[in-house]
Amino acid sequence: MVAGSSPAGPTSERLGVRLSLRYGIRDLSCEVIGTLATRGQGGGANDQDDVVVMPIKAVQRRFTGNRDVRLIMVAVDPAYDSTALQASIKTLLRERRNITGARPDDFNIFDTRQIAETLQGTTKTLTALLGAVAAVSLLVGGIGIMNPIDALRHE
Repeated sequence: MVAGSSPAGPTSERLGVRLSLRYGIRDLSCEVIGTLATRGQGGGANDQDDVVVMPIKAVQRRFTGNRDVRLIMVAVDPAYDSTALQASIKTLLRERRNITGARPDDFNIFDTRQIAETLQGTTKTLTALLGAVAAVSLLVGGIGIMNPIDALRHE
């Protein structure tokens, strides 16, 4: 939740929802105990300010009915080496999931820095491809214009 705003976030204010210190999710009434700092728009259509953080055991017991954890998000201070943290997380997950020896991991770890580098490489490739298509288009267009001009000159 966003600091300085209502417990339910800016979207509910725009929709005119009545707010209180208790917030209802499905048939469960939850107490609001704090707010998160403003983060703004995320990738795609994700508004990072419309987030509810709840204890995992409560979510598993009341909403999902299972103990599976589908996603863990970890934030790292840029001053620290994220590679070392990834290795520690991998070791911990392998230990907790009883993955030993050469058995492959049954989970994935993604670093936003790696994703950004991949997107940057893709953008450079698409830019080069678009430039090549534009060059071919100009060449074909130039030939198309020159043919009638050359024909008129020879007459």
